[in-house]
Amino acid sequence: GAPDRREIDTVSEKLRRATEESERVTRRLADLRKEIVSLETELKDVGGQTSTVDVKASALETKRREFTTKVTAIREDLGAKQKKLSETEKTAARVEEDLARFRKELEALKGQRDARKAAVLEAAPQAVSAQMKELMANRAKAGDDVTAARAKLETLDAQAKVQGERRAEFDQRIEGLVAQKGDHEKRVKEFEASLQRLENEIRGLEKMEAHMSKEMQGLQSDRDTAYKEQTEIESEIDKLGHKLETKEDFATNLQTELRAQEESLAKAVEDLRTLGREIAGKLPPLDELKRTISECDTQIQALGPINMRALDDYDAQEKRCGELTEEFKQLGTQREELINLAAELTEKKKEGLGTVFTAINANFRRVYKEISEGGEAELLLENEKDPFTGGLIIRANPSHKKILRLDALSGGEKSLVSMAFIFAIQEYDPSPFYLLDEIDQNLDAVNAERVARMIKRNSNTAQFVQISLRKITLKEADHIIGVTMTPAGHSDLVMKVNLSDVEDERATEAVVA
Repeated sequence: GAPDRREIDTVSEKLRRATEESERVTRRLADLRKEIVSLETELKDVGGQTSTVDVKASALETKRREFTTKVTAIREDLGAKQKKLSETEKTAARVEEDLARFRKELEALKGQRDARKAAVLEAAPQAVSAQMKELMANRAKAGDDVTAARAKLETLDAQAKVQGERRAEFDQRIEGLVAQKGDHEKRVKEFEASLQRLENEIRGLEKMEAHMSKEMQGLQSDRDTAYKEQTEIESEIDKLGHKLETKEDFATNLQTELRAQEESLAKAVEDLRTLGREIAGKLPPLDELKRTISECDTQIQALGPINMRALDDYDAQEKRCGELTEEFKQLGTQREELINLAAELTEKKKEGLGTVFTAINANFRRVYKEISEGGEAELLLENEKDPFTGGLIIRANPSHKKILRLDALSGGEKSLVSMAFIFAIQEYDPSPFYLLDEIDQNLDAVNAERVARMIKRNSNTAQFVQISLRKITLKEADHIIGVTMTPAGHSDLVMKVNLSDVEDERATEAVVA
């Protein structure tokens, strides 16, 4: 009887401890639920902050998506933990039911023990032997029950230990979530600071661009004005040249007429001298004098009307001729200066084109080699001495092929060359926006993937909008917009496309190969 009582007391003590442990686990589960709700609230707040950052700068969309993915994983993990907690609660409930059942069985055993003690005291010696046998059988059964109870207690102890380990795991997980929350908040602040710096840099670049644009417009206006003035000056020079030729002809005629007048005057003076000598001697007869006078009148009439202002006009024209000659020299000097300026501008344009061409050609060689897996390509000028009078030649040497001109390449090779040329220009002078329409249509899966990755990399400095039907390209996109045709014939937009519905090109090509 004493050993049975000690075993029953031991079982009772273990049941009591198991009950207390179950109640403690239940309280801890309630605390964990509260902490989970609090963490979910904080995660929602962090998600809201991330959405705010996403609105401020689309460039941080990738970071926000990664953060959202982590939050989703955490929530899924919390959901799994909640599911485990629910299962633990069910297990605890079953343990409580087992404890209640064990208590009832224990009370029943105690009642049977007391009844048997009383029966032993009252029974006759003949019945004692039968009762002892029955008690031995009951004792064996009770031993089996105790063994089962011990096994159950060991199971409960193991479950309590597992619950303790899970609780420690939950505590550690909660601490990790709190630490992650602090890290995420710190990263959000860093993203906001980076965004502010980028916005300041963008505003500075926009101001610089506006200033350079104004200066360029001013230089273009000065150039156009200089060309216009040069044209007007050349036209004025031609006009002054014609006027000068006219004046020179007029001066020549005046000089010829003046010489004729001087010759006539000299002849008249000579005649007067002759007449004077004759007067000093004997005067000729009157008829001869009349005849001489008549001849003089005839000669005077032959001279025509005399311009008394001819000498003044000659002096004025000679002065005007000198002024025109000086003006002609000045115009000639200005013409030379304008010609030199035009030559200088042309040389600067040529130098600028050479610098840009060299840089883009180097980028083109490197980019084409990267996306064509070892191919070679180069840009050539048709007229290197005067590049403005010639065009541009593109030569490409795809991997394991000979050098070909652009018009001799296949459709896919032309697409690679075109994309390499676009990327080369972008690296030298990036444009803020690119629209690409099915550039990967003629590319195989490998080349399409290379081009898609390069577009992904260059999207850090420019925005790309690409139209494509290739899954391998869509996988690299930050945002996907699908366009479908409804039965009514209208286009329907799908803002998020399930890529699993698109056939894997590489797998298909591998099967075909």
